[in-house]
Amino acid sequence: MSKIVVTRSENNPRDDLISALVEAGYQVDPVSDPNILPRLVARTVVDLAFIDVNWLTLESLDIIHFLRSSNPRMEIVVLTSIESIRPAASAILRGASLYLVEPVDAGQVVQIAKNAMARQSNALMVREAEHKTLEGFFGTSPAMTKLFRIVLKVAPTDATVLITGESGTGKELLAQILHRLSPRFQQKFVAVNCAAIPEALLESELFGHVKGSFTGAVVDKKGILEDADNGTCFLDEVGELAPSVQAKLLRFLQDRSVRRVGGTSTRHVNVRILAATNRNLVKDVAEGRFREDLFYRLNVISLHLLPLRERKETLPFLVGHLLSRLTTRYGKEVRGLTPEASRALSAYAYPGNIRELENILEYAVIMADGPLIEWSSLPPHVIEPGHMHLPALEAGTASATEPDRPAPPGVAGAFKSLEAREKDYILEVLNACGGNQTKAARILGISRTSLWRRLTRS
Repeated sequence: MSKIVVTRSENNPRDDLISALVEAGYQVDPVSDPNILPRLVARTVVDLAFIDVNWLTLESLDIIHFLRSSNPRMEIVVLTSIESIRPAASAILRGASLYLVEPVDAGQVVQIAKNAMARQSNALMVREAEHKTLEGFFGTSPAMTKLFRIVLKVAPTDATVLITGESGTGKELLAQILHRLSPRFQQKFVAVNCAAIPEALLESELFGHVKGSFTGAVVDKKGILEDADNGTCFLDEVGELAPSVQAKLLRFLQDRSVRRVGGTSTRHVNVRILAATNRNLVKDVAEGRFREDLFYRLNVISLHLLPLRERKETLPFLVGHLLSRLTTRYGKEVRGLTPEASRALSAYAYPGNIRELENILEYAVIMADGPLIEWSSLPPHVIEPGHMHLPALEAGTASATEPDRPAPPGVAGAFKSLEAREKDYILEVLNACGGNQTKAARILGISRTSLWRRLTRS
């Protein structure tokens, strides 16, 4: 049953208002003592609160802020006399839903309650749909179930989170989930790929700049951190930050103040930082490539996403989710896959993780001739992993990436290491792209920097 709180006093018991809500079927808690209200809200879920204008500030406690922080979806109605209408109106700016000038009509109060509960019911249905989406994304393996439980605990807080995992595992999607489950869900979620912005411009992108601070700075510009004020900023591939930017980011995490490039004044911003990397930052810290103090500032909470090959139970959800987007994009009525195609997808290793799965399905949707994706519509390297039969880099030469066919099981030395197989696959994609590293990185779902690093890794 929906819970409603109504404040009352000796001068205004509001008996008519309370009776009308009770007769309409709502559970109403009348509160006469201002000191009881915080304790009541702390121990029970309140859906709607009718608050006397004189209760808005109690011994330095901002009631509007307190109620909103205890339940961001609670609706707050301020009850006021005509003489106190100005502070009631200002409460709207601080998070109240509306104000009513007393005496109020009982029927109007009941209708306000019905509308509020309808909105909350719709929000609950959306929440349940989101929960099913979360279950599909995380899957049922013990490791991912444990991660899911941690996410549910961490999301409502303002803690800085470092998300790790291979490229393409869904780190940005996990960051969006953290944002959606937080009290900041109605504010901005701003994402920046630290590896995609040139080092010379990244500081300006993050912190902003003032007019004339460098060539091309023709106007003052607000940075990404300022733009995300009161919301969430996601720093993807944070391990690629240059040392100078690492130092400025550390300073920001310490005091949450932003100074634009070329500026002299600082601005305080209230932004939650989520970061992600596919690098081993512990190793980078040990080798002097990443600041140790910054690592500890970012790594307040660590969440690690398993590669897709280790959580294949999520494939049905991911395939359905991605197909719905791709069929809309290409205007095709593809409803699913044949059993043979499903088995081929289940058997594949996905070195490029979820991004590669999307590329595979995009290819299959384009090639599909009917409502179901056939086995023959899948890319050749999925049907026969490691056998793409691509042209060589130079005409007349053998392919440098033609993989060895596996020897019978049990033969020592018959199989390559996973790292070697990954490099074979990267070279195959690069070969197919005519040596274009930018295009190959996009297909693989990794940054060009990561591609170069993997190619040069001994």
